[in-house]
Amino acid sequence: MRSTNMYVKYETVNSSEDVFQFINEGSPLTSNSKTYQEDIKKLMNYKNSHKKNYIEKEDGSIYHNVFAHYVKLMIPNQIKKDIEDEFVKKFILNVDQRFKKLLWVYKKCSIGDGNYVEILFFSRYVYKKPRKEEKRYNQDYYYDSTTGKRCNKDNPNALLKAKKGDLKLKKDGSPITVEKSVKEIEERVFKFKNFNTFINKIKGKVLKTVNQLVDNVLFFQSISRITVKENDTKIIRKAKYSKNERIREINDILTEFQRGINNGRFYDSIDDIYKKFHELLNNVDEMIHKSNKEFKEIKDFLNNWWITNIAADYIND
Repeated sequence: MRSTNMYVKYETVNSSEDVFQFINEGSPLTSNSKTYQEDIKKLMNYKNSHKKNYIEKEDGSIYHNVFAHYVKLMIPNQIKKDIEDEFVKKFILNVDQRFKKLLWVYKKCSIGDGNYVEILFFSRYVYKKPRKEEKRYNQDYYYDSTTGKRCNKDNPNALLKAKKGDLKLKKDGSPITVEKSVKEIEERVFKFKNFNTFINKIKGKVLKTVNQLVDNVLFFQSISRITVKENDTKIIRKAKYSKNERIREINDILTEFQRGINNGRFYDSIDDIYKKFHELLNNVDEMIHKSNKEFKEIKDFLNNWWITNIAADYIND
C-alpha cells in the first residue's frame, strides 16, 4: 500500500450509548450548533425508534445501525496551535459542504508528541423548529376482506386499502399529521465501495485543508511498511524487520525524487510529471508487496525511471 504519512481513522458509531459516551467524556466539545446536546438527543431518539434488527449473513457479516460517523486524525505539524480550530472546521467542510448545516462535534487531544482531533459527524438534518408532516404509507397496504385485518397481497381475500406514498387519513377524511424534529431521510455521506480508497480520499481532504492554510506544504508519498504482529514467530519478525529496512531505503529514494520534482521548476509540465510519479508508486508498491521482486531490481527500475522521465541522475547501490 502507498502512504502519505498521515494518520486517519474512520469508524461507524453503532449505538446511542457510544455517542453519549463520546459527548460526556474527555475534552470540551466544539460544534456548529449551540444546542448540540439537545440536537443529539433528538437524533438518538429518532434512530432508536427506527433502528432495524439486522440478521447475520451466511458469510458471518452483518449490517449495523449507524448512529454517527467517527473520524480521528492527527493534526499535521504544519498547523500551528492558534489555527487548529480553523483547520478542523475547514476540514469538515472539505469532507462535505452539507456539513454547513448537518450537525458535527469534535474534541482535541494529545497522545505522545502528536495532536489529534476526534470528530462525530451526523448525517440527518435537525430541524430548528419541529415540523408537522402528513403521515404516508411506506408500502402498499392490504387487508383481509373477511377479517378486516392487515394481510399479505397473496391472501385470496386481500383488498388494497392504500398504495405506498398515499396519505394516512383520520375517520373524518383529514390527513394524519405527526410532529418531527429531524429529517426522516439521511444524507448520503461517507458512502464507499473500497475502504482503502475512501481513507485515501479523506487523507486528500486533510492535505487540501493544510494547503488552504499554509503555503508550500509538502507531503511525501511513500510505500507502506509491513506490519509486525505480536504473535509472529521470531523468524517471521526478523524477516519483516529486514524487509521493512529495505522498504525504508526505497522510500528514501522516492523522497529524493519528490524533492527533485518540487524543486525542479517544471511549471507547465508538473501535473504530467506527478501523474507519471503516481504510476511509478503503484508499480513499486506492486513489486514490493505482490511480486516480491529483489530490491536490487527495484532500485534499478527506479534509476531507469528517473533517467527516462526526469534527468540523467544515478542512484548508488
